[in-house]
Amino acid sequence: MRTVALVVCITQVAIACSLLVRLGLGPTVSDRIVAINAISIQLAVAVLFYAVAADRVAYLDVAIWMVAFGYLTSFIWSRYLERGLL
Repeated sequence: MRTVALVVCITQVAIACSLLVRLGLGPTVSDRIVAINAISIQLAVAVLFYAVAADRVAYLDVAIWMVAFGYLTSFIWSRYLERGLL
């Protein structure tokens, strides 16, 4: 179980790293916002699986905060786009 959780964790980090390309090259700002949101979710899932692999409950709080801040980041950037400030 621990090995599977670590493999999933590493896979999620690799997916998040590949999304950095979309973040950097995104042709539109909307693409970059979606990339930020996807990266935060992928990294939160990686932290969840690492918590399972390490058998530590404290990392679950970190994952919850990561998802919350990722959502807030997407929300704030979307509000800026909606108002035409970018």
